Amino acid sequence: MRKLLLSVFSLSLICFTASAQTADHKLAIGLKAGFSEYSGDLGNGFLKFDMHSHRIYDANGAGTTDSRQGFMGINLSYYLNNQFDVSASGITGNETYFRDINNYYNANFNYFDATVRWKIAGKENARFTPYILTGIGTKYTAYADNNDYKAKGVRDLVIPFGVGLNIKCEKRFYVNIQSNYGWTNGDKVEGKFADTRFSFDQFWHHSIGFNILLDTY
Repeated sequence: MRKLLLSVFSLSLICFTASAQTADHKLAIGLKAGFSEYSGDLGNGFLKFDMHSHRIYDANGAGTTDSRQGFMGINLSYYLNNQFDVSASGITGNETYFRDINNYYNANFNYFDATVRWKIAGKENARFTPYILTGIGTKYTAYADNNDYKAKGVRDLVIPFGVGLNIKCEKRFYVNIQSNYGWTNGDKVEGKFADTRFSFDQFWHHSIGFNILLDTY
């Protein structure tokens, strides 16, 4: 995952020609990859950028090394005008938080959101287009087999806030870099009664993606 992110970032630095998303090419579709940081009752992993493998316990109490941190997904965005785009995104992956071998969070998740992007520069042919986003989303977090709730997982409402940057490349192609925080209305992603203290779980997604512009008529 780290090599993939570095490769995408390196490519983005050499993308400097052709058109961005405009009224002539309103719709864009793309793939993205990244990682998710957790903040909850077990601790705060925000901006730690912890991509290391950690030794944890599996459902049978045996020590294993987990290295599944990361996610992949798809993104659709639609040009409204020079100032605003709308976007829909879906991702699936694994997120972790590690304090020590007895206090850690490790879960698979599926996430979907719909957001509005305010393009700060407001220029249709800008090489770099920074933006701010907000919207609404939903997140499903899968539980381990030995969870206290005797359930397969939990679904939460999410309010995302974030920033991003579109870097235009050759014709009908741009790279997207995005970081968005998500506040949820739940406090059960850990799957343990002891970790439910009405503090609301939160996450932070960091991603890099490739996007292709499509013709619209």
